Order: sequence, then C-alpha cells, then structure tokens
Amino acid sequence: MGQLENCRKQAQDGLRALEDAYVRLARTSRPDPEVLALTELAASAARTARKHADEAVELARQREVAARQAELRLQDLIARNRELTTLLRIERGRRQAERVAPVEQATETELALVRTELAAAVADRDLYARLLETAEDERDEAIRVRGRLAAEVLQLRPDPVDPVEMAAAGPVPATFAEVIDAAAHPLLAFTLDREITAQLDRFPPAAGWRRRTVQALETLVAYASAKDEVRRSGQPAGHALADLATFVRAGGPRVALSAAAIALNESAQVTETARFADARIFRVPARVHPAGRLKMHSHIRIGGVYAPAPRLHFHDDTGRTGLVVIGYLGPHLPTNRTN
Repeated sequence: MGQLENCRKQAQDGLRALEDAYVRLARTSRPDPEVLALTELAASAARTARKHADEAVELARQREVAARQAELRLQDLIARNRELTTLLRIERGRRQAERVAPVEQATETELALVRTELAAAVADRDLYARLLETAEDERDEAIRVRGRLAAEVLQLRPDPVDPVEMAAAGPVPATFAEVIDAAAHPLLAFTLDREITAQLDRFPPAAGWRRRTVQALETLVAYASAKDEVRRSGQPAGHALADLATFVRAGGPRVALSAAAIALNESAQVTETARFADARIFRVPARVHPAGRLKMHSHIRIGGVYAPAPRLHFHDDTGRTGLVVIGYLGPHLPTNRTN
C-alpha cells in the first residue's frame, strides 16, 4: 500500500513545485504575461492530473483489498478441498468392504460443490488481479501526464500542449522489436535476447506490456540524460539522482513510470540461491565490464503477477560510463515461487 501512496505524493510534490514557480514569477518586477499564463495553465493541468492520480490510487487500493480478500477465500477453499479429499479417501477405504454407496455418493457431491466454489474463487482472484493492473496503468498514465507538464513548464513553450494529447503519445508499437528499435538512444545499451523478448508478442496483454515498456524506456532515458548533464557540468549528482527509483519518486520531467514498478534488487532468497542468481547474469558492453557479463538484479515490472509476468532487467552504469544497459526483457525469471 505504501507504493501506491508514492503516486499521490509525487503528484502533490509536482503540483507544489508548479505553484511555487507561479508565485515566484508573479513576484518578479516585470513578469511576462505569457509566462504567467502558461505557468498557471500548467499548474491547473497538474491539479487535474493530481486528482486523477488520487482517484487511480484509491481505486487501486480498493481493488488490492478485494484481491487480498479473494486470495484468502481461495486459500480457505483450497484447504477445505484438501481436507475433504483426504476424508473421502479414508471414507472410501473404510466403506469399500461394507459397500455403502450412498455415503460415498454424498461425500463425492460435497467435494464437487467445494471444487465448484474453488473454481469460482480462482476466477474472482484473476478478475481482481486484472482490475488492479488496470488501476496501476491509470495511475502510471497520471504520472506520465504530470511529468510531461513539468517538462512543459521548464521549457516555457509559447504553445502549451493539452495534457490529454500529451498522455496519448502516439500509437503503441505493433511488436516489441519496434519498441526496442524506436527506443534507440546513445545512453541506452540493449544486450537483451530479442528472440526471448519477441515471445511476449504472442500473449493477449502484449499491447499493454509494450506501452509499459515504452514508458519504462522513456523514464530510463530521462534518468540517464539528467545524470549525464550533471556529470558533464562537473557537479555532484545529488540525492535526487542517486538511483532510478529516487529519480522517479522526485517526479522530474519526462518521468512516465511509477516508482512502485521499480525494484533495485531481488529478494535475499534469489540473490543467495546460485541457480536463481545465475539466471540474472546478462551481457554488457566491454567498457561497462571487461568480462562482458554482469548480474542484473535491478528490474522494472512490465506485467502483473501472473505468468508470464514480464520483467525488464537493467544495469545502471550512469555513474561511470553514463549508460543504462538493458540485459533482459521477457517472462519472469525463476524464483522459489516459479520453480
């Protein structure tokens, strides 16, 4: 739940920054009317974006609670099904010699009812999971609008762009290969296996995954570019550029992703289990590491929790070469839950 609240905080911080900028401009001795009008328009649009973000967060919270309740109900039904299956096996053995068919038939009927309830609970859980993913997409879209508004204010363009038009950001690429090709940037290095990535195109939610990948790559470029600009100036990066998650939480321009989708490390069970950790070793350019391979525990959640649950694994080398290396984009890598 704390991750969902990050969205609300980011929207509030962004709006506060815009309103402060407007106040500072208004207090100047000779304020430019066009700049004042643009800043006020951006602040108004940011308020709307914050409202949408709040609504998305609240909806996601409600759906998360419902999904948790459905999961508890499912676990209860699984336990009951297991218990009844055991009792039925015992009853069959005890009654077989007596050939008491009615008792066995009654137990079978009760077990069938429980299995029907179990199937319904599984369907409910899957539905709530899909609704939660939709709410998270809506939240990320609100963050995307806010980030573009912040960039618009910084540029002080004389022709403000409608925030709805900015959120649209063109059609979703038809394949993951097109997503990767379109994301080419001097500060991004793609070493991933394209054949593995292309397998994601076969799944029904692929369009949503491609959109989320575009947003993730846009955010990585924004982060790497901000870090590169500071490095070229000779100034220290500062806390806001400490890592990708911190940068996203700060709500800078061109941020199109929620911090809730970012994990800078894996669980201890993954990092301390050789076969899980080794599955996260990917290629890197020689200038990043002479061995040409590194473990990439940092990742971005592209899909939900159900298979294939795609993830994007990356190595942040912005502190040295300025690069972000994308080593993997594909189905969730093995963990103790998937194996």
